[in-house]
Amino acid sequence: MSLITTTVSLDAQKTGDQVTMHLVRGDSGTRTFNFIPISGGQMISLYGVTAAKVQAQSLYTDDPLLIDCTITGGLIFMVPTAALVANAGEWAAQLVLLDSGNQTLHSMPFTIIVHGTVYTGDAIEHTNTTVTEIRWDSTYQYMTIVLADGSTITSPAMTHTHPKASATVDGFLSKEHYSKLVSYDTWIDQDVSQDGTPTFYNATIGSVTIAHDGTVTGLKFT
Repeated sequence: MSLITTTVSLDAQKTGDQVTMHLVRGDSGTRTFNFIPISGGQMISLYGVTAAKVQAQSLYTDDPLLIDCTITGGLIFMVPTAALVANAGEWAAQLVLLDSGNQTLHSMPFTIIVHGTVYTGDAIEHTNTTVTEIRWDSTYQYMTIVLADGSTITSPAMTHTHPKASATVDGFLSKEHYSKLVSYDTWIDQDVSQDGTPTFYNATIGSVTIAHDGTVTGLKFT
């Protein structure tokens, strides 16, 4: 049996109406959800994300659920588990993105309502945006998401990297900051943690000069 896939965006900034997802009791084998994490209207890069999980807490029981998600092509997929749809009820849930150290990078709350009978409404209500189309460029390996109002969200290419910063090229560091850091090197003559005698420069404050050997000149007492 093929799954019915529903695509929904979840906002890490937690602005706007919270997404509510509707399922039917026993729905675990017929539906999958495709999550698009966004922040500030832009798709969140999944660089550094090694795992995605949905944490769900029933409003009627004390036992939370932890559902592993699949990350594929910059998208996150969740298949409802049998435990999630075993009984009718409401779940307070959140999608959590984790790094390799199992630390939370982003969390996006939403609500799951499991109905006892067939739900005649939409699978999702109060979503912060409506996705009408997802395009994948296999040549340059980037994704474009088309929203209902015609606007688009474009993800960085999977091969995207930042160059190393230099005096003329921005990278993860701007060229201005790179030049400033390099200029600090002229202030230090030698690493004092290594063998040898470091050379210190004179310090001048107004008419007073403190030499590297501790000699003070230009100091006047009145």
